[in-house]
Amino acid sequence: MELMRQGNRIISAPQPLDTYNHDNEREVLIEGGDVEIDLDNDGYVYIGHSGNAANQLGYQWLKTTFPEYNVHQIQIDTTRFQHQHLDCVMVIFDGWGIILEEDVIGGIEGLPAPLRERKWVSMTTRESELKLANIIALNPEEIIMAVEAERLIAEIEGLDLGIKIHKFPYGKVGEIGGSLRCNTHPIYRD
Repeated sequence: MELMRQGNRIISAPQPLDTYNHDNEREVLIEGGDVEIDLDNDGYVYIGHSGNAANQLGYQWLKTTFPEYNVHQIQIDTTRFQHQHLDCVMVIFDGWGIILEEDVIGGIEGLPAPLRERKWVSMTTRESELKLANIIALNPEEIIMAVEAERLIAEIEGLDLGIKIHKFPYGKVGEIGGSLRCNTHPIYRD
């Protein structure tokens, strides 16, 4: 209420009665790990759809509630591994990103144009399972990654983008689900 009194626009998605046992035909479900806001390309928002988290009604709610944005649903293949969220298979940053291409239906070529133009680092299924690409961007030049993501760190450094990587021992958390991005939830810093 205090935010509203200060003139801020407050929008709240309808809450499902039960996150795990909800009716996908009647209840909107959007989970933070399925939503990525593309700050490089104003107006683009991506929402994952694996069948395990954010649902079709969540996608429709985002599109309807924010008509000023280009909301795109990204289909996730779960036949090899039961990915829950978009950030398990694709994480975007300032002009680059990390992707498990074979589990994003259509791969890089099937993504919306702003994403096809990025520099991509490929992750392995095992890196995805361990949530090693689930990292935090402090700003366009600094990120925090699990120290255990050695191969991904080397690949990112190889892009020669001048990104400073802060390494933090967090790999064991990924083994039980979630990691840095999940545990801090993405926020917009002005």
